[in-house]
Amino acid sequence: AWILVAVGLGAFFFLILFRTATAHRAALAGALYGGITGAAAIAWFWATLPLDWLHIVGTFTQVAAVGIAWGVVSIGFSIATALGALALWQVRENHFILLALPLLWMVTEYARMWSFALVTYGAGSLVGPHFSGAALGYALAETPLLILARLGGIHALDFALALIAGTGAIAVHQGRNGWRPVLISCALLTVLVILTSVHFSAPRMTRTITASLVSTAVSVENTEPGIEHEVRLLSEALAHGPDLIVLPERYPVPTLMRSVATTSKETLIIGAGHENNPDGTLRSELAYVSTEDGTLARYQKMFLMPLGEYSPAFARIAY
Repeated sequence: AWILVAVGLGAFFFLILFRTATAHRAALAGALYGGITGAAAIAWFWATLPLDWLHIVGTFTQVAAVGIAWGVVSIGFSIATALGALALWQVRENHFILLALPLLWMVTEYARMWSFALVTYGAGSLVGPHFSGAALGYALAETPLLILARLGGIHALDFALALIAGTGAIAVHQGRNGWRPVLISCALLTVLVILTSVHFSAPRMTRTITASLVSTAVSVENTEPGIEHEVRLLSEALAHGPDLIVLPERYPVPTLMRSVATTSKETLIIGAGHENNPDGTLRSELAYVSTEDGTLARYQKMFLMPLGEYSPAFARIAY
């Protein structure tokens, strides 16, 4: 699948660099490509239907709510990509275009992350480039190049994918001399992989950790069964004596532990649940709980999802 993503991005690069005559057309092509890829990346928005769990009444209203959110966010991705395409068009005759392409695309993906933050701004949002769900670099997640994520996270993967795509576009354009950019890119990726492997080598585990994952399989349409069901599943997991138990984001771990019998072996339980703030609002809090020492640490979720955990400004304007 990653090859198809690289081919698609390479075709976009080829169009911008070698088949686009004006800056206006480059920006328009970028807007179209960014809108399509962005909309496809967040197609999961539609999986939130029906919105009964948000107490939104009426099928038309629910579909309209999701459609507006999906469209507005996609437009944000489109605008960021249009600016990136314009920058690519401006440097199309640069002698270092093979390196400029992945660098500019990496910046473009970073701008797309900012566009999501700005479009979904509202009370409760965390302003910053935190959401990278539309980044094409994720296509390399199941390839050996994933190791580059140790070097720079999703940004490094965006760079690598754009380097591959850009190399293909330039090689096609150069024809018989196309082997030169291919050779340069292969050498660069090889060096990056070797340096990352050496410098960021993972430490070897000195012990085996037994982990248990508890899945409640509760649908958004029906929140039953309640906390008793999760307590039973947690008790069953503890009975097997694992070192670590991971729970879904549903009920606070300290609340669950009040109804769970203690065990002879210490187990670390990690899970998130909703707690009430003093002002009556809800917060999602991750807790690390030891069966022997109680709550070890807490972390309050800061990056909330729009139209699920807070209402962005555009939603309030629309409704």
